Amino acid sequence: MQRAKRFKRTKDEIRLGLTAEQAMAARVAPETQRPKTKTVVEAKPVQAPKRDENKAARFRRTKEEIRLGLSIEEAAARRKAQTEPRQPPSAPKRYEPRPKPAPKTTGDLIETLSPRIQVRARAVSRFRASGHKGLISAAMLDAVERAVAAGQVTRCPPCVDSDGYDHLNQREGK
Repeated sequence: MQRAKRFKRTKDEIRLGLTAEQAMAARVAPETQRPKTKTVVEAKPVQAPKRDENKAARFRRTKEEIRLGLSIEEAAARRKAQTEPRQPPSAPKRYEPRPKPAPKTTGDLIETLSPRIQVRARAVSRFRASGHKGLISAAMLDAVERAVAAGQVTRCPPCVDSDGYDHLNQREGK
């Protein structure tokens, strides 16, 4: 025993509101007996109307205002009171630079330098305090000449001391 095939209505038939029997009859009936249907015109996309310039935006109460039991008018009055513009100051403010903090006045200028340079400056201070002057003596010049003749003197790269300190990048040597 074979089962009858289930009848399915088309989208047009469903849109017209036809039952399954009516749809079957409409399909079997000759072309002249079909029910007249309206032709569907393509619908243009509907745009929301623009808000009138004179019309205010819809006022909505916040959850807090609803919890307090405020009406729309009371909530609007409360918001207006909170957002009222404040009175402008009587005189415009003038820019005054902040005073820079005074340096620690210990009398030692070395403390104003960075820590790495402080170490070098203190070494020079100790050298001079032990009786050495910053003068180049004849003995020192003779020692330099002997070192150059022996090939012990090399040319240092730019911005680098003989002890390897790079002044440009502020890094210690090798």
